[in-house]
Amino acid sequence: MKNIGFVALATLLMASTAASAATLTLDTNSLPSTQGWTYIADGDGIGVPESGAFSIVGGELVQNTLGVGQTTGGANLYRRDVNLNPGDAWTLTLDGRINAFETNFGRSFGLSIGGGGGLVVGFAGNAVQYLDSAGFIAQSAFPLGFDPSAYNSYRLSVSGGLQSFSINGTSIFSNQAIIPGLDTPSFIFFGDGTGFANASANIRSVVFTFPGAGGVPEPASWALMISGFGLVGGALRRRAKVQTAIA
Repeated sequence: MKNIGFVALATLLMASTAASAATLTLDTNSLPSTQGWTYIADGDGIGVPESGAFSIVGGELVQNTLGVGQTTGGANLYRRDVNLNPGDAWTLTLDGRINAFETNFGRSFGLSIGGGGGLVVGFAGNAVQYLDSAGFIAQSAFPLGFDPSAYNSYRLSVSGGLQSFSINGTSIFSNQAIIPGLDTPSFIFFGDGTGFANASANIRSVVFTFPGAGGVPEPASWALMISGFGLVGGALRRRAKVQTAIA
């Protein structure tokens, strides 16, 4: 009888926490624009259609803006609006390889991921670049043995008003002050953030993890919870009958 009660309690606990987090995952078998992402062309890349900057090849999203940009900068990327509350912790992870990026420091980012207007991480000048609290470009060296042309996992995390970035689990920078109020972005993005003739990448996956419904159960979870209560109640009634018979 105790085992039945334990199973019901476990079911109840799982149901009550099932909606505590949410994950938005990009399907790299189709263009992001078919999945709720918005293609953005800005600056030098403003006249470039989505098909001129991105394509699907072998189950990967291929970014290629080589020869697209000129001198003034801009962007060819994807943006997705998100609904976050102040103080929410979130993580944006991109897995892929970088075939080409801007090699001159100060020319923005060849492959960028970020959120809002102040959370930007990318590659240029043979280093990882990001915006500091004043909005200026700062940089950190690549990790030892890092090969951008190999497939790597790039992760930008924000928690408690601080940002951190890692490559394959190796911390590149953390606890960097960010522009106040932009740690809770209204959108996330990835792609070529330069507009220069430099960016090419193969992207295997993009995953955004963020708080969900705050533990408020979904309809399916309510059903599991009700079932759990029923199992607990049934077990208690059977136990009471056994105790009465013994008495």
